[in-house]
Amino acid sequence: MTTHLFLLVPPGSGSTALWQLLQTSPHVSAFEKEGQWLPGAAEHIGGAERWDPDLTVDWDAVRAAWEQRWDTTSRVRVEKSPPHLVRAQQLEDAFEDTRFVVMCRDPYAYCEGMRRRWQAQRSLTEIAMGWVARVGYQVENQARPSAVHFSYEELTADPRAIANRILAHVPELERLDSEACLEVHGQARPLCNLNAQQTARLSEWDVAEINAVLSWETELIEQLGYPIRSFAALQDAATGSVRDSSRVWG
Repeated sequence: MTTHLFLLVPPGSGSTALWQLLQTSPHVSAFEKEGQWLPGAAEHIGGAERWDPDLTVDWDAVRAAWEQRWDTTSRVRVEKSPPHLVRAQQLEDAFEDTRFVVMCRDPYAYCEGMRRRWQAQRSLTEIAMGWVARVGYQVENQARPSAVHFSYEELTADPRAIANRILAHVPELERLDSEACLEVHGQARPLCNLNAQQTARLSEWDVAEINAVLSWETELIEQLGYPIRSFAALQDAATGSVRDSSRVWG
């Protein structure tokens, strides 16, 4: 039976690196881009309402579009569109032998990356509220028996250990190369935690704005293991990262 493996990862949270790690398996078929943008699927899940958990999706049409592009001889079919994290149950109902990989990332790095790359027109308050909303779904997703979950920080700290956890959950992958150089944003380097480099770009006012949102959700962020930090603490972390830059991506 074919395994359908969906990455449930918010945008800007390491999904591309994880997606490429999975493709080091000899038994994976994956698209060249997110499935939500492929012709035949984009009309159903790639519109302005793609983050609406109540969106009615014609999964027969989406599946038909995807199956035209997946290698049907592969054991594991991988898909990574971020909005999947709000409709995991729909995916489980629409595809047989469905598994999930659930991953979250530090809120400060998330907010900086989203503002710099995609949402410069939005306030950090709005972006931080988006992080809270998305990780709220992740708490539910990681409790699924069909899911393996970990953080971006765990993945980059010990890629081999996380690769082994994924393999235990999806043995059909057979093997993963946790030491491979992965091409992310035009650079090919080994897996590495970029949080400190990203949070170093935040100003003291930026951090205060993010913390104002996080302070409303202390129970949630403590559950995920992300403490509220001061501007000084984030700057200290960035300074320490510069001193140990042997594996840093540029």
